Amino acid sequence: MKFTIDWLSDYCRTGLPAATVAELLTKAGIKVEGLEERGGETVFELEVTANRPDCLSVIGVAREVSVVTGKPVVEPPFKLETTRTMRSPDWMLDVQEPELCPRYVGRTVKGLKVGPAPGLLRQRLEAVGLRSVNNAVDITNYVLYECGQPLHAFDLDKLSGRSILVRRGKAGEKLKAIDGREYDCAGALVIADAEKPVAIAGVMGGKDTEVTEGTKDILLESAVFDPVAVRRTSRKLGLASDSSYRFQRGVDPARVDWASRRAIYLMREHAGARPDTSHLDTRPESAPKRQLQFKVAAIARVLGRDVELPMARRILETLGFEIREDLDGVWRIAIPTWRSDVARDVDLVEEIARVHGYDRIPTSPRVHIALAPPNPADEASAAAKDALRASGHDEVLTLSFTGKSAAEAPFLAGEPVGVLGKTGKREEQMRQGLLPSLLDAVRMHEAYGEKGADLFEIAKVYAKDPRGFQERSILGVVSSRGFAALKGALENVLDRLGLLAHCSFRPAERGHLVPGRTASVSIDGREIGAIGEVSPALAAAHDVRTRPCAAELDWDALVAAAKLRRRFGEFPTLPAVQRDIAVVLDRQVAWADVEQAVRAAAPAGLLESVQFFDLYEGKGIPPGRKSVAFSITLRAPDRTLTSEEADKAVQAVVAALSQKFQATLRQ
Repeated sequence: MKFTIDWLSDYCRTGLPAATVAELLTKAGIKVEGLEERGGETVFELEVTANRPDCLSVIGVAREVSVVTGKPVVEPPFKLETTRTMRSPDWMLDVQEPELCPRYVGRTVKGLKVGPAPGLLRQRLEAVGLRSVNNAVDITNYVLYECGQPLHAFDLDKLSGRSILVRRGKAGEKLKAIDGREYDCAGALVIADAEKPVAIAGVMGGKDTEVTEGTKDILLESAVFDPVAVRRTSRKLGLASDSSYRFQRGVDPARVDWASRRAIYLMREHAGARPDTSHLDTRPESAPKRQLQFKVAAIARVLGRDVELPMARRILETLGFEIREDLDGVWRIAIPTWRSDVARDVDLVEEIARVHGYDRIPTSPRVHIALAPPNPADEASAAAKDALRASGHDEVLTLSFTGKSAAEAPFLAGEPVGVLGKTGKREEQMRQGLLPSLLDAVRMHEAYGEKGADLFEIAKVYAKDPRGFQERSILGVVSSRGFAALKGALENVLDRLGLLAHCSFRPAERGHLVPGRTASVSIDGREIGAIGEVSPALAAAHDVRTRPCAAELDWDALVAAAKLRRRFGEFPTLPAVQRDIAVVLDRQVAWADVEQAVRAAAPAGLLESVQFFDLYEGKGIPPGRKSVAFSITLRAPDRTLTSEEADKAVQAVVAALSQKFQATLRQ
């Protein structure tokens, strides 16, 4: 909100420098973002919060200045008498959507002499950044900034049938607005004449009925429109204006007729217009002011200190609140029509506090600090991210939206969750997996010449099924360094989470990963995801030139199973014995099964680790068989193992593999 100090002085003359006024307003919670000299005028720029639409007008700011300076507010004097009528011989009004337009006031003037606006009026508008158009349009903008009520002037002769219909736009109806662009009116609240829309209600008027140099007669609109309807229309059309900005936040219903009369008066004085003696008003009666029972003891209870009641009373009354009754410390207060944000005791206490001075509220020099217990999800996330970064992966943050692609196999089964108000094909639905987003990130890296993209993300995915909506967190990783490198990175993550000993990788098939180069990942026998090489179809769908490997794991399951508390163990003081073993067995036998059998067969308390290191198929190995080589590390906690003990352990392992998989020791 912008205004000049000269304009403000018309309603509250303080005699104070502009900088002092700005400081007082800011201390009272009406933040002045800046002061600027423009054309000999000092221009204020306010940061107005969404709950204070009353401060989007010079009169509203004048009330705030009045309460912090003690100077009275004087509204502009003018006199314009018109009589409400049910019908007008000059035009017709039909509000078909009273819930979206609870009040519509229309007045007409004739004999308008369109020309330049008066110098002072034009100077003030230009100082706040508005372009002067002509005296009629400038007057509507001037009154908008003056009192916060948007107005719109129609050329009466250009309204078909001299009619105003407030209705919803029909399918196929379009409007060329005064900004020169054409907008689809279907479903939006519009102002129409007998044939077509002539304005988008609360947002912008149409080009065909705007005031021009040839305009003689004007129909002036002053109305109340539903804030939610205006907001939806403005967002849907991508169209915003000073009017929509105010209607979205709510206008003062008591100013609707005042603003109409004020603008007609200025047109009479500065444009030679002859006001009609009657006007149409769909709701002339004023709604009763809301009332609130206020216990004055709440002031000390909330602020921690007493405020003198005469001072509190003066603050509230200067702000426009009426104290209609005072019974045993309970005030019955009528809330002004422009303060829709005030609804509770604490709202009134806040009004008193901000004007009385936040600096007068006592503060405690002691700050109580309470230690929060560790959050397992945060600890697991930090550990996993550290492990992946140590493995050379970079974290990315991608959008939760994605487009449709037949080549994408989602992590979550079910129907996709659609997106309302989408603006493009890439925002058609919520993602069901992280892999599409990560591949898009890989493509972007490739576009900048970075071919080795190793990325990860922990984020949510979405789907819906007959039971309702699903929402899960998953860990997604892509790597350009091959399957083994990615598997190693995941093992580092699982080790940091205390789950490596509980994890197994088994051959699997996934439609979006290459067969024979894909494995499922399980924790204690429960599958939580998969790892593999991205299929050519999926890589092509995302325009990725390389063939990265990828993994997606159920992050919620990992967090639930994580064992983050590690116990200290002393360094071993006795030597270990390491033996390499190579066995020949069927190709279908998975390494996870071999490892499980080795751990079960080794002597209890002696096996320290099992490490795979070689796979061989070819000369010397029968068809359908393979050679798997691994090393076992043995260590006793209380003695040095002998060669005989180590040999017996190896023999037990080989015997177990022979019995379970018909494995033979490779010579």
